[in-house]
Amino acid sequence: VERSAIVDGTALRPGDRVIGLESSGLHSNGYSLVREVVFEKLKLRVGDFVPELGGCLGEVLLTPTRIYVRQVLELAASVGVHGMAHITGGSFPEKVPRIVPPGCCVVLRKGTWEVPAVFRFLQDRGDIAEEEMFSTFNMGIGMIVVTSADKCSPAIDNLGRLGVRAWPIGWVEERRPGEGAMRFEGAM
Repeated sequence: VERSAIVDGTALRPGDRVIGLESSGLHSNGYSLVREVVFEKLKLRVGDFVPELGGCLGEVLLTPTRIYVRQVLELAASVGVHGMAHITGGSFPEKVPRIVPPGCCVVLRKGTWEVPAVFRFLQDRGDIAEEEMFSTFNMGIGMIVVTSADKCSPAIDNLGRLGVRAWPIGWVEERRPGEGAMRFEGAM
């Protein structure tokens, strides 16, 4: 890629919008905690049907990770992308701040996207604090893309045409004194 075309977050500006792209499930993250909850605490087996999940435990836990390359390349070409972060190991608290330039803060609004049943099941049955859930798992958001406010709706429409559900889940604002590069608002 040409240096001028690199998407590294330096283009983020207050007023930009954060779009969350739907994950296909766990995306290979947090499996130590998953094993502790489902196999040690709940004594479930891979072949067990779990009504809350609507399927066999093994099938739900091993849902293949969604890859976003085609969709993100299309967005970059059609609406422009100011920043992006793949929500993998370390989840939101580790991945999002990496793209935020000094002076800016990404605000993510809980409750603006659909959280898949597997995360609710793990949290409820494993008695896991919400903060730990958001620092370990993607909670249904496999990737975030940041674009200008006027491009948010077209970007979400484009993603839908490309087969990925997406939601406006936050925004970029000026960082307050003593504040970090990212914060959550609202409740799940």
